[in-house]
This record gives sequence, structure tokens and C-alpha cells, in this order.
Amino acid sequence: MKHKLIVMVVALLIAAPVEAGVGVSAQCIDGTVEITVSMYFTPVYPTEFIGLVVERTALGSCDPGVIVNAEPIPMSTDMFVSVHQTLSEPAPSRGRYYIYRVWAVDADGDMHVPPHMGMPGLVAPVACGEAVVTRGRLIVLDYAYKTMGIIECEDRCWGVCSSGNLPVTETQFDDLLPLAVSGETVDVYGVLRFDEMPSPNCMVSISRVEIVPGDDPCGALPQQRHSWGEVKALFR
Repeated sequence: MKHKLIVMVVALLIAAPVEAGVGVSAQCIDGTVEITVSMYFTPVYPTEFIGLVVERTALGSCDPGVIVNAEPIPMSTDMFVSVHQTLSEPAPSRGRYYIYRVWAVDADGDMHVPPHMGMPGLVAPVACGEAVVTRGRLIVLDYAYKTMGIIECEDRCWGVCSSGNLPVTETQFDDLLPLAVSGETVDVYGVLRFDEMPSPNCMVSISRVEIVPGDDPCGALPQQRHSWGEVKALFR
């Protein structure tokens, strides 16, 4: 019986197709951004894809993305082998997050979402130095548990962390509570990380928060109303 079970498992593994995968990672080293494109190919990889390109966009900007590599990275013919290709470019600017995304291209030059290999993901954030992770208006999610969120400036192309949750410590919660009540627009500095893809809670930590000057720094956003009890909590 054991031998039959082993044979059945092996047969299932052979019959099941093994998906290929693509991923991208990025880091800043001495003012240079190094982008590593990882590939793992199998016979089931889409044959219409001829190569891979990496697109860079700036967080907090609605400008079109920029293709980093003019020539697509060719698809490897080595099956069941991990292949890594490194690209590099001078950091566009310090103190700002950039998002690098890998795409597959076909013979017509059209870009497609390639199969995802899991780790690394299809998207990689990187910043040279301390950078703004998001901009918006702070909101209190729970006073008892001291949790805080943010209504992000989506009309200015922020909003990468879609849930709006912030990883505040208890001390940070107390320090930021006046800003949450006042409703001022703020820049949140910290560490951004995508484990596999853009997802809620992708902000790992907060280093500081600064008020954004100007009459309308964030565009039209819903007003967050506060009860008198919430306002009095500032003075306790």
C-alpha cells in the first residue's frame, strides 16, 4: 500500500505543471539603484513573451513610468534553472521612494504581467536615504488599542498601502494624536516593503511625521469628524 501511495504522489507531481516565475528586487548603494530581475523557466512558460523590462515610477507622482532597460532582458532557454540579471542606474533623487515593476513584453512591444515567482515579487520599492512613504490625514482607528491610520492623497498618486493602517507605537500614537484631531495633511517618513506585491500594511515602520505646508496640499479628501470626547482626550 505504501508503494502504491508513493507512486500515485510521484505521478501527480509529474502530471501537474510547474509554473515559471519572475521577480524583481532593488536596493540603493552609494547613490546607485541596483535592480535584480530573477527568472525561473519551465516548459509551460508563455512562448509569446520575448523579454522582460523594468518600469520605474515615483511614489507620490502621477507622471508616466520610465522603462529602465531600453533592450528587454531576453528569456532564458535554460529550463528549471534560476537566472538573475542585474541592472543599475543613478538614483533619480534622494529622499523619495521609487517603485520598480517588472513586465514581460511580446514581439509587438506590448507589456504583460508575467507569472509571479513568489519571492521576490513583481514590484520593489527603494529609496536612497530617509523618504516619504505616504501623505494624507491621520485618523484614529481605536483609542483603547492606540491604533492609527491615514486617509491617503490618492489623487496625487499616493496610496500604495491601500488599507491606510499605520504601524505606530504607543508613544507615536500619543505624539501624533493632536495631528489626527486637527486634520492637517502630513508626510509620513519610514520604511516601505512589499513582501510579494503591494498590499495592506506594507509600511514597516515610521521614522517621523511632518506637516505639509500650503493651502490645499492634498486635494479634496473626506473630512474626518471628531467628537467632543475625542478632543478632550488630548488634554488628559
